[in-house]
Amino acid sequence: MRAGLVTFDFPPQYRRADVAQRPPAVGSPLVQQLQARGVEVLAPLADLATHDPKAAGGIRDGKDLALCVEALKSGRIDCLLIDAFHWCRLALVAQVVNEVDVPTAVYANTGEGWNGVPTATAICGSLRETPRTRN
Repeated sequence: MRAGLVTFDFPPQYRRADVAQRPPAVGSPLVQQLQARGVEVLAPLADLATHDPKAAGGIRDGKDLALCVEALKSGRIDCLLIDAFHWCRLALVAQVVNEVDVPTAVYANTGEGWNGVPTATAICGSLRETPRTRN
């Protein structure tokens, strides 16, 4: 099985970005857990972060999203995992889910005090309101 993994950076207006260290998008605890179970993980943010170190926090905008969607589609993933560890722009999440169009799971990352549970809840609520979301 091949799983795609993405996360999303702080929205530009979110003040926690000024005081909290951004966890690296490529250091998700899911990667090791999945790989230990034989799942091949495709994390396009790792490639993006090598070209642009500021992208290490996750998808920031439409340009990052387009790059990740292209990588996930060309990587022929079987499912998509969203590592939600802080508040993000819900429209970007809905867009990647709709464009990749594979079964999707949202992981509420609460490590090191992150607010993954309310974020994952908001993401799931947004996806339920998106008519084209089938996965």
